Amino acid sequence: MLTSDLRETLVMTVDAMRDAQDPWWVISSAAVALHGVTPIEVGDVDVLMSVVDARRLMDRLGVVPIEDGASPMFRSMLFGRWETPPLVVEIMAGV
Repeated sequence: MLTSDLRETLVMTVDAMRDAQDPWWVISSAAVALHGVTPIEVGDVDVLMSVVDARRLMDRLGVVPIEDGASPMFRSMLFGRWETPPLVVEIMAGV
């Protein structure tokens, strides 16, 4: 069962993606939770999308790209954190 914070964050994410032109994916722990795996703790929602869509989305949401990314494990061309939803949404593009 998804927590209320995760459900609300996913609904907000889907709404934010309404203008995406290219496919996008929820990855990592949120994706595992969506597949029904329990128990699982989801600390954020990771979204992988095209660079063009990510730039447009981040501009619309007021998300400032983070130059050095979140971690040496991820090497996105574009990375940002949308902190408005209950759980942070990490936007990754161009991996």
